[in-house]
This record gives sequence, structure tokens and C-alpha cells, in this order.
Amino acid sequence: MSDLTISPAGGGAIAAESVTKTEILNRTRSIWLPASVWLVTEGSPTLTFSSFDDASCWLFDAALLESVATTFIVPEDWSSGSMTVKCYFAMVSATSGNVILHMRELVTADGASITTGGDSSEETTSVPSTAKLLKIYTFTGVVDTPAGAGRLVRMTIRRVGTGAGDTATGDLQFIGMKLEYTADM
Repeated sequence: MSDLTISPAGGGAIAAESVTKTEILNRTRSIWLPASVWLVTEGSPTLTFSSFDDASCWLFDAALLESVATTFIVPEDWSSGSMTVKCYFAMVSATSGNVILHMRELVTADGASITTGGDSSEETTSVPSTAKLLKIYTFTGVVDTPAGAGRLVRMTIRRVGTGAGDTATGDLQFIGMKLEYTADM
């Protein structure tokens, strides 16, 4: 684009800055998936209201394998690349140790099988040193490229409380997940 000159009422000129297409495109956007949009897929986590912040959350037990899942549609402004997955959680009572989080997502296009494919990442992270503190954990493993707006995405989050590396005692409060992506508008 070229520079633009605007003449306001009363004369004179105001020069506007040039704006390029790349400054409008490639913006980071996000999708917030709160606890209320997830359903149990494994074990028996409990959907409850947190006693310390009045927000809904899923409680994952320290000694069990429990998971919840949700679905959403890739937004129309999705441009390209993968999505960054961030898990928001707190520990009810644990102040040390690690938790194992397993994230799985399946992206399906129109006419494709909804029972195959997908990527998963199982990662270990330390818990905050004080109970009831928010932790935002960014998954570093492979996250499937949506490869097109309008595709169906199914996400699962699991606490692997039965894993040897999951050493934090007490329930994990899963508050929600934030997905970040590059938008084209």
C-alpha cells in the first residue's frame, strides 16, 4: 500500500502510515475451552466449583487415570501452522512433585473418518510450590496442523495419576485449555 494523505475540514494535511497486508494478516488468536465444555471419557473425575475461586473445574485424582474431552470447529480465520496448546490447572493440596499430563487431539475434514489419526503428547511438569496457585503449562509435543478452517477437532486431556512420574499428591484442578493459532484476518 502507498501512503495516504487525508485533508481534514479546515485545511492542512494529515499523513497516515502505510499498512501492509502482513500487518493485518498473521495475527495470533485463541480459543478458550473452559471446564464446563468438557465431558468424562475415562475414570471418574468430578466437575465441581472450586472452593477457593468459585470457578468450575475438573478434579483429577492423584492415584487414577482420568480424562475429559471436548470438540470444536477450527475457526474460519485460521491461517496455517499448528496450534499451541496451554493447559490451565492448580493443585488442591500438593506443593511438590510432578504430574503427568496427556493431551490428544484428532482433526477431521469433511468426508474423512472420525475414528483414525490424531496426535498425542504425554509430558511431565512440576506443580507450583504453593497449593491453589494457577499453573499454565504449554505442551511442547507435536500438535496436529488443522489444515483448514471448518475442520472438526476432538481434544482429550488426561492426568496419568497411575504413572511412576506422577508424584504429586492430591487432586489436580483442570480449569481449561487455551489454544493459540495464527489467523489470516
